[in-house]
Amino acid sequence: MTILKETLKKIIPEKLLVFMRKIIQKYVFKRSMKTFIKNSDIHRKPDDKTIKNLIFGWGNQGFSAKIGYLSACINKAQSTKGPVLECGSGLSTILLGIIAQKRGFNHYALEHHTEWASKVQSVLKDYGLNSVQILNKPLKKYQEFDWYDVPFESLPDNFSLVICDGPPAQIKGGRYGLLPVMSEYLNDDCIIMLDDASRKEEVEIADRWKNEYNSEYEIIGDDRPYIELTLNN
Repeated sequence: MTILKETLKKIIPEKLLVFMRKIIQKYVFKRSMKTFIKNSDIHRKPDDKTIKNLIFGWGNQGFSAKIGYLSACINKAQSTKGPVLECGSGLSTILLGIIAQKRGFNHYALEHHTEWASKVQSVLKDYGLNSVQILNKPLKKYQEFDWYDVPFESLPDNFSLVICDGPPAQIKGGRYGLLPVMSEYLNDDCIIMLDDASRKEEVEIADRWKNEYNSEYEIIGDDRPYIELTLNN
């Protein structure tokens, strides 16, 4: 396969290769979405092949969640009482939006990139997913950290699940602002799925949340581990 790829690169212009890849990704995404929609109810777990194809078809290489984390978030959404809050948006927003619509609760995603929010919203519209609200808000400076400028008036106060894959790690405080800003809007037993546990910064954030907000967590996975944290209020 590697030899074939190298040969194609030599005989086919790069722009054409990029175009061909996008066509293939679009086809794979549509086909895999049909499979996911069919098999995403509470009694079924989408297989890893479908999730892998969705990640490929989505095409956001280097930034999309990996199979383990995405599958875990899907499993939690299939059993949560709802509603769900997501920090950042992307493929997970679409897949969890399907589950939210099937199960009758709302999914809210905070996103600070306007162009990216528009892309995700466009796909949600294509699939008729009105259970999801993309809250396109800029990052705001708080006292010790930066985090989303949250439109509290648009949010419920009983989130039972949080998918935390944003904001970007390089901002002041990284993802720490979630609990200082949102703790009063989370259920006492809310579960937080925090991606990128291979980074020491994320583990340090989980440690701070554990000590400051009466919670416990575990690190799950080997290839690209993630953190599952549960509030114990």
